[in-house]
Amino acid sequence: MSGRPDGLAQVVDWLVCPTCRRKTGVEEPLGSGRRGRCAATPGTAWTSPGQGHVTMIPAPPGVNADSPQMVASRSRVLDAGVFDPVDAVLSRRLEDSCRILEAGAGTGHHLARVLDAVDGAHGLASDISVAAIRRAARAHPRMAAIVADTWQGLPVRSGAVDAVLCVFAPRNRDEFARVLAPGGTAGGRQSDARPPGRAAGRHRG
Repeated sequence: MSGRPDGLAQVVDWLVCPTCRRKTGVEEPLGSGRRGRCAATPGTAWTSPGQGHVTMIPAPPGVNADSPQMVASRSRVLDAGVFDPVDAVLSRRLEDSCRILEAGAGTGHHLARVLDAVDGAHGLASDISVAAIRRAARAHPRMAAIVADTWQGLPVRSGAVDAVLCVFAPRNRDEFARVLAPGGTAGGRQSDARPPGRAAGRHRG
C-alpha cells in the first residue's frame, strides 16, 4: 500500500480492475503503487493524479458529469445544512455498518456525515464527475474517492461492502446487490433505477 493516499490505502482491498471485470468477468485485485496497476494486465494503470483520488474509467467523463460550477453550487446548498435531517436519518440507518460505499456520491458530503456519526467505519465515494470526486477525496479522513461509472460496473469486489448509500443519484440495483455482502444495507432516497440519459436533472453516478 506504500505510496497511496491514506484514504485509498484503507479501502484498496475493496477495489478490482474494472477492465478485467468488464472483459472477462474476473475480479482482479489492484497491484501496488499509486497508479493502481492491474497484475493481470500490466499495461493497465488507474491514475492517482496527486489529488487523493483514483480515476477508474477508461476515457474522460462525458457531458453527464457535473462541472466544477455545478459542484460548487451543490456544495453551497449542502454546507447550508439543507439536508442535515436526511444525513441524520442515514446515519441512524447505517450505524452498524463498517464498510460503506456511496454511489453517485458527488462531493461525498452525505457519506462524510455518516462517517462522522459511525465510529470506526470506512467509506468509498464513487462518482463520474472528476470535479466532485476531487472534493470527496478531502471530505473525511476515513473516506476514499474514485472516479467510476455505476452503469458500466463499479470497480468494487463482489460482497466487499456492508452498506451502499445512494442519495440523489440513479440506482443500479443489480450492481448494488453484487457489491453488498449478505445481510448488507442499502440506504438512500432515489427509488427508481434509470439507465444513462434518462435520469432527469442528475448526472450518471
